[in-house]
Amino acid sequence: MQTIAESLRKQREQLMEDSSEGLLSRNTSLLEIAVISLYNRLANRLAQDTERFRSSGVVLAMGPFARGQIGPTMPVPVLLLEAESSPWQESWLDEITSPLSQAGWTVEATQGSVPQLLQWIEEDFGAFLRLLECRYISGNRQLLDELEKALDLKIEERRDELLARLHQEVKEREVRLEGVESWLEPDLEQDPGGLADINAIRLAGRISTNTRNLEDAIFRGYLTRQEVDLLQQAEKYYARLGSLIHDASGASRSVLKVERQDYVAGRLGYSAGVGFLPVESFLQHVHRFLHGVQCISQEFWARVWESRQGDPDALSSSTL
Repeated sequence: MQTIAESLRKQREQLMEDSSEGLLSRNTSLLEIAVISLYNRLANRLAQDTERFRSSGVVLAMGPFARGQIGPTMPVPVLLLEAESSPWQESWLDEITSPLSQAGWTVEATQGSVPQLLQWIEEDFGAFLRLLECRYISGNRQLLDELEKALDLKIEERRDELLARLHQEVKEREVRLEGVESWLEPDLEQDPGGLADINAIRLAGRISTNTRNLEDAIFRGYLTRQEVDLLQQAEKYYARLGSLIHDASGASRSVLKVERQDYVAGRLGYSAGVGFLPVESFLQHVHRFLHGVQCISQEFWARVWESRQGDPDALSSSTL
């Protein structure tokens, strides 16, 4: 009989041959179904009370997995959020992640209770931002509610400081345009107008007005319908490229290295235009997205501070 890992490996290999627009959603759905099935299998195999086990933890998607923007060659970040009196053992988490690893995914698993995670984010702003994006997969949903309430309290205590710190990261990325590398080998994650800037817009909405997606920012007056459409198109395009870049290089997941640009352009079906090679048409498309997102990002942050009537340069915090 075919094992779960073997079945997942074959399905993942099929996805790796796909470069269509539906690649990311199909891979995300496959991972979600796999995690739910493996969680239920573990619950059924344990001798102890099933209900007690199910109430003791919850598996959450993080990062691009939580956003539904994860390709088959990209790491899979998951969080096991435990109850404080949880019976969970480290080997149990392995029962969920090991079949995914055997199928070829790289799983980045984090484990902890709400108090442990709150201590973790005290000196790690990046960890705080990652927790804001967590999405439910399987287990006790009340634990996620408990985490979100604790994060909301953190936000209420120093909302403007958190926004200023997030905005500062955006401004620090802008200096990357001064280097020639950003033009020859664009970084789809860290360059101005990249994925990090799009995610900063989403996170700023979460911090400022508790909005959970880009669509909600329209009703708050922070973004227009046209701007949201471009951000969503760019995010899907970047994430799709990220999967192909990683597949091509086996290393970087966001930098379009010169030696791999022809490969990626070919996989995406770019053709030569008048006076342009396929790879040149491809890079023009990439830079149009980067420039468009950067312009939207600058407008967005101006609206945020105008609505809050704050001076972002006057706000800073060394810890969360």
